[in-house]
This record gives sequence, C-alpha cells and structure tokens, in this order.
Amino acid sequence: MFDVDRFVVDCRDATAASGLPAVLDVVASVVSTPAEVLKGLGEPQRAGAQVLHRSPELTVFNLIWGPRMCQLPHNHGMWAVIGIYTGREDNIFWRRVPGAPGANRTARLRDLLRRWGKGWPGSRAIGVSTGNTSRAK
Repeated sequence: MFDVDRFVVDCRDATAASGLPAVLDVVASVVSTPAEVLKGLGEPQRAGAQVLHRSPELTVFNLIWGPRMCQLPHNHGMWAVIGIYTGREDNIFWRRVPGAPGANRTARLRDLLRRWGKGWPGSRAIGVSTGNTSRAK
C-alpha cells in the first residue's frame, strides 16, 4: 500500500541525488499502481489540494480535480512533477500578450498534452515540487 511517509523520504532522497529526473522516476513508480495510492490516501470526498508534506526543500500534494474543472493560467515558478493516478489531465499552454490589459494578458497558445489515467469522472494526482509552495508566486 502507498505510504506517505515512505514516499516523502523517497522524494527527498531523489531530490538530493539528482533532482527532477530522479523524482520523476519515484512518482512514476507510485502512480503505476493507482489502487494502492487510493488505499493509502483514501477515497477523496471533494476537489482540492491536500498538502501531504511541506518543508523548505519539498512540498507534496494530493491533488483532486472535479469533472471538467479548470485552472487559470499560472506559472509554478519552480519545477514540479504531477503523477496522475486516476482520471486525466489536459494542459493548455498560454503565452503572454505584451501590453494587453487585464484578462487579455494571455492568449491560448496550443493544447499540447493530454494524459489519461484509469477512470473518470474527476482526476487525482500526486504532485511534488521543489521548495515550500506556500511562498511560491
């Protein structure tokens, strides 16, 4: 079964060893057994981001999206690995429009990536990012 404490230790070790590529391997391994992740984290009750671990070096989330839920354009400002363990993630890439006011500052660039998981409606993912995201801009 998925164990949050073990996962955090594995991610910390991977970050110290070689950063993003090693964390990607850890996350890929965990989400390859989605039933185990669900057993370890429990069935979600609503959409949201549950912080599983936060430290100055590493933040780990359990991310739950509702059906057809969207995020506004944003920049993480740091690397992140998102491992989908149920559902899917659709990404839209945006670009800044120089000099445009307010909501017109970004324009849809392209739909580039679609990741499919093992179920729908809704999606669930483990997110790992470098640093303490409570201070990210």
